Amino acid sequence: MQSRPDRFEPYNGNKIGRGAYLTYRKKQRREGEEMEPIKGKSEKELKCKFNIQDKEKVEQIVRDTLEAYQIMPTGDEKLKPQIDEYFDTPDYSLAHKEHSLRVRQMKDGGIEGTYKPNGKQDGTIFDRPEATIAIQEKSARALIQGAQEQYGIILPEDIIPAVLVENQRRKQNYNIKGVAIELAFDDVINVDAKTGRRKKASRDEFEIEFKDEIAPEKAEEIMKRIWLGILRKCSEQGIWIQKSTHNKYVSALIDLGIIPEKDKEQVIDE
Repeated sequence: MQSRPDRFEPYNGNKIGRGAYLTYRKKQRREGEEMEPIKGKSEKELKCKFNIQDKEKVEQIVRDTLEAYQIMPTGDEKLKPQIDEYFDTPDYSLAHKEHSLRVRQMKDGGIEGTYKPNGKQDGTIFDRPEATIAIQEKSARALIQGAQEQYGIILPEDIIPAVLVENQRRKQNYNIKGVAIELAFDDVINVDAKTGRRKKASRDEFEIEFKDEIAPEKAEEIMKRIWLGILRKCSEQGIWIQKSTHNKYVSALIDLGIIPEKDKEQVIDE
């Protein structure tokens, strides 16, 4: 796997050129050379966890905070059930690097693969690159082949299904000065793919994500204002809330007791 998969860019050449390209990249890895970052899409979001019993209060605080800063909804809230199957090696090598490899069952019956390496905390915002892998079947073979051919990403050959995440996601779109923002509240059940054991996530979570391109400094200015408003109101009401830098896959493994939580979730005291 590439050493720093910060960004992704599909390889658009013909099959002969693509083969030569992949051979060259493998040679780079063998020789320990630095691989150039691959350009592409990234998520810019604020993701927070809170205690399940505070769900209604936190939802109201988040919505009130957005509206206080004139960030107004542009449509009704929608329920979007998601069923995500995560793949990893038998020893969970991707999870230990905070990477995730996901297959999502789409509403229209199709499937979509997504690979996300570890992101970075840039001020208030967590920035995570991602590569959408076009696949026709839900299998390790399809993911490995698709990632290699479409992005030049070499995935481990021994990946298998690791966790199923069933999420009843409620999301709503907002707008601030022409920039689209999505608010989503997640209600998650995690399932161990090896044993079939099901477990409700120990804490609920919400995400506020920029859906349009925006300058990093402007995004940070907006999101920090939102976060401080939410944090202040939660503190006033004695509600525990915390930023989360774990992706859903790693959180699921920790919740199921499959891997230990080496480092506590990041607590931000502004």
